Amino acid sequence: MVTQHRLALLIDAENISHRWGPEIYRRIVRTQGKPNICRLYGKARHLDGWNKELEKAHIAGYEIRLVRSQNNNADMTLAMDAIELYRDGFVRFAIASMDGDFACLANRLRSSRCIVFGLGTRKASHTLRASVNQYMYVGPKTESNVIKIPTQRFKGQPLELQH
Repeated sequence: MVTQHRLALLIDAENISHRWGPEIYRRIVRTQGKPNICRLYGKARHLDGWNKELEKAHIAGYEIRLVRSQNNNADMTLAMDAIELYRDGFVRFAIASMDGDFACLANRLRSSRCIVFGLGTRKASHTLRASVNQYMYVGPKTESNVIKIPTQRFKGQPLELQH
């Protein structure tokens, strides 16, 4: 019996427009299956638009991680949650952001043999796009919407977790 590895969709709501929320969710569902966890990270002023857009698209079951107004709180919370989810057995991560600061997180997860997908518009940081296994564009369709990154450096199955 083949087991499907759990998937976490983590959305940096401060860094990517809520207009792309339904497309991000549908793209992951279509290419990877329904996420086991879907979380939005941001300040209240950013999350309001996300709530409205996802409700309008009839997307339910997402969690909100409301953060205080200090700089980078949403980024830090997303990164800490990703590491906790990895320790809980998640090995597939989809990070919706355009922020190059998540390149370190993506590289760390990949070094642990996780599969990391990125989602965002064409304005996304090159550093982020280069650090994930696959980057999927959302937004205006001008060219191919998927960039596959060669993943020769991490082969095999995810590492067994030591508790």
